[in-house]
Amino acid sequence: MIVPGISSACLYPCPTEEAVGYLTDRGVNHIEIFFNSPSELQKSFTDALPLNGATVHAIHPFTSAIEPLFFFTTYERRFYDALELYKSYFCAAQNLNCHQMVLHGDKVEKHTIDDEAYFERVAKIREAARPYGVEVLQENLSIYRCRTPDFVRRMRAYLHDDIGFVFDLKQAVRSGADPMDMIDTMGPCLKHIHISDHDDGGHDCLIPGCGNFDYRPLLDKLAAISYDGAMLIEVYRHNYGRPEELLDGLAFLKNLIQE
Repeated sequence: MIVPGISSACLYPCPTEEAVGYLTDRGVNHIEIFFNSPSELQKSFTDALPLNGATVHAIHPFTSAIEPLFFFTTYERRFYDALELYKSYFCAAQNLNCHQMVLHGDKVEKHTIDDEAYFERVAKIREAARPYGVEVLQENLSIYRCRTPDFVRRMRAYLHDDIGFVFDLKQAVRSGADPMDMIDTMGPCLKHIHISDHDDGGHDCLIPGCGNFDYRPLLDKLAAISYDGAMLIEVYRHNYGRPEELLDGLAFLKNLIQE
C-alpha cells in the first residue's frame, strides 16, 4: 500500500519542531523528519516533538552534504569515527519508532574509492544501524554517485539485494534518468519515495498537482513492483508560496492513490 505524506524538509528553515507541529496539527499523519542541528538528536528533543500520533517513516541527516568526507575517502579512521557520530541519528530514529534513514552517499566528482569499496562502506553503515531497528536507505541524487539505474543495478548485484533505496523523482529528472527505469531497477529494494512535480519549463520541484507530470504510469509501475511504503512530498521552501499549498498537494496525492 502506498502511504502519502509530507517531509518536514518542505518547511525549512522553519525550526524542526515547528515544522512537525504545523504538519501534524493539520492532520498529516505520515511524515519524514529532516533534522537540522545536533541538539535535535537528543532524546529530550525527540520526546518533545509534537507528533500527535503521526508515523515517522524516515529521518534525514543534516550532515548529508559531508557524507563524502565522512564515509567515502581512503582515510579509514574517519569512516569509523563517523559511524559513531551517525549512531546519534540511529538513536533518534529509534526514539521516534522510525525504521528508516536516508543516505546521500558520495558525490560523482573527486571520489577517491572505487565502486566496490563504496558498496562495502554502505553495507557497513547499514550494519551499524541494524541494532537500532533502522534501515539505511541509499537515495538517488543528481550530483551523487547513485544517480543512474546502472549504478543501482550494480549496487544491488554486489550486495546481493541487501540494500534499500529512496526514489526521488526530482533528482531522477535532474540527472536525466528515466524515472520509470529507475523504479524498475530499484525493484523490491525500493523502500521510500520523495515525490514532487515538474513541468516542461524546467521547473522540476513543484508541489504535486502544480505541474504537468503524469502520475498514472508512475503509480502503475509501483503497483507492478508491489511497492509498499511511504510517498512523501519533498519540495524546497522557495518552490511554493503558502504552506497550505502542501496540504493541497497531499490531498491531490491521496485522490490519485485512491483512484
